[in-house]
Order: sequence, then C-alpha cells, then structure tokens
Amino acid sequence: MLTFSLTGCAQDFLDVKKESSMVVPNKIEDFTGLMDNSIMYTGMSTELATYGADEFTVPDGQLFSLTVPLQRNGYIWAEDVYERQEVSDWDLSYQRVLYCNMAIEGLEKLKDKRNREDWKNAMGMAHFFRALNFFFLQQEFGQIYDVQTANTTLGVPLRLRSDVTLASKRATVAETYGQILDDLNAALPLLPELPLVKHRPSKQAVYGL
Repeated sequence: MLTFSLTGCAQDFLDVKKESSMVVPNKIEDFTGLMDNSIMYTGMSTELATYGADEFTVPDGQLFSLTVPLQRNGYIWAEDVYERQEVSDWDLSYQRVLYCNMAIEGLEKLKDKRNREDWKNAMGMAHFFRALNFFFLQQEFGQIYDVQTANTTLGVPLRLRSDVTLASKRATVAETYGQILDDLNAALPLLPELPLVKHRPSKQAVYGL
C-alpha cells in the first residue's frame, strides 16, 4: 500500500494551492496589505527584555510557579534561558522581516510605478519595519555596541532575502547597525511626514528610531 501511495503522487502536487483564496502578492495593494498585517505593529518583540528588567518583582516562593521557562529563566538571568523552547521575540521578529523582504522584492519588480505615492509608502513601510525588527533583535540577542569592537563582535543574522532556503550567518555588530541605518535612510524619503493611518510609520517614526 505504501508503494502504491508513493508512486501515485503527482510531481506537481506541491504547486496546487491549498485554498482557492491563496494568491501570490503581485500588486502594490498586496504589499501594502502585507505591511498592514496586525503582526507588524502588535505584540512587538520585547517580552524577554521585560522579564529581565526591574520594573516588577516576583517573590521567591512564587518564582517556580512560572511554568514558561522563558519567563522564569529570563527573570533570574539563567544561563540556559530558553531550555530548547521556541522564543516569540526571535520567531515573530524574523516573520516580520520575511514579510518586509517579500514586499521589497515584489515592489522592486514594479519599479515602473515607483513615482506613485502608494508604491513609495509601501516600500518605505517595508524598509522601516525591517529596520525596527533588526533593532529589536540586536537589542536582545546581539552584543552591545562598542566602537572598539563593533567590527568583530557578533550581531544577529541579517535576512535580506525572502528565500527561506538561504543559510543564515550572524553579522557583526557594525554590520547589523549599518543595515538598520541603510533601511531607515531608504525609508525616509519614501514615507509621508505624518502617517496616513495611525499604525503606519512616517518620517517622524524614522527619525524617532
């Protein structure tokens, strides 16, 4: 039965869309919608930093009632913070970076429309959100910036392509902050002075970051 089931698989079965509503983004409004996805501006990746900060205290007797390893270990700055568990600060940040890369690559293919305001706004948002998430990742998972060692100490992987098969390699701290600034400088001339919608970035947000 196993043999028959394996030989019965059509070679193009992976190309079939799971749902008829699934489409490949290819229009400006598609990429704008990707940047308007609620994941881009809610639940930002600061959870671990909050657990390890000093805004609140947990009595010793209640510490081990925290069943999520990240909460307990982040609070006491344990050597093994994650205990091989997934960490949303990392996962969601790179999910957002993936969305940004998809938008940047897709909009690059629509360069004939780059004078349109909606193209500029979508491209500006993609560069801003990529910079923001690299910043969050660097704050939590990279080394501290020191001008003397920035070119040798490690930052975070800089995923600049949407191809998930490409291998990741950690950049240096200098390269990480350099990419953040490159994205912000790319976003600045494209975004409006004030956001068109409150949750969207603008020139003010670029200068703030």
